[in-house]
Amino acid sequence: MDEEPPAPTSPPPQTRRAIDKQLARLSTCWGCPALAGCVRVEFTGRLRAALARCNPRRGVIRLSAKLLAPRNRPLLFDALTHEAAHLAVHRLYGPKAKPHGIEWRQLMLAVGLEPRLRLRLIDPPTRDQPTRVRRFQYEYRCPVCQSVCRSRRRDSRIRCRACVEAGLSGVMTITRRNLVGEPRSK
Repeated sequence: MDEEPPAPTSPPPQTRRAIDKQLARLSTCWGCPALAGCVRVEFTGRLRAALARCNPRRGVIRLSAKLLAPRNRPLLFDALTHEAAHLAVHRLYGPKAKPHGIEWRQLMLAVGLEPRLRLRLIDPPTRDQPTRVRRFQYEYRCPVCQSVCRSRRRDSRIRCRACVEAGLSGVMTITRRNLVGEPRSK
């Protein structure tokens, strides 16, 4: 199976110029002149659950490197605008303003974007292509009745229900099973 090469973590120069131009436009539209000069936009391959993150205090917007893929480029400026609106709200209304409150929604509407909380990739991974590989799981086995259960996290509080109901302690033996190379159960 052919895998895609990893997305670069720095955008091409023309994309960087377009990002700077978009930030200047947003700064003017929102009446927040400090926005364009104080924002640092970074791309990272470490974001898994979100496409972008913002740290308003530090003035940093982190965008997923997945947004640099040609099929996801249309989402790049939506994600940038979403996070820049968080920075503008912080600058205009202070740190106590809600992240997706009325002020944020008004800024999004002012630039003609629907104030959505989540953006989806154009071509998200399918269930056959897990985004995160589980490296191990824990197997719990009752030494009395040999019942088995599994969990991703280790929890010494798990007990055998049948043995506890029979008046026994129900303490189970915990074994860490390495799943690298094993097929993932569905």
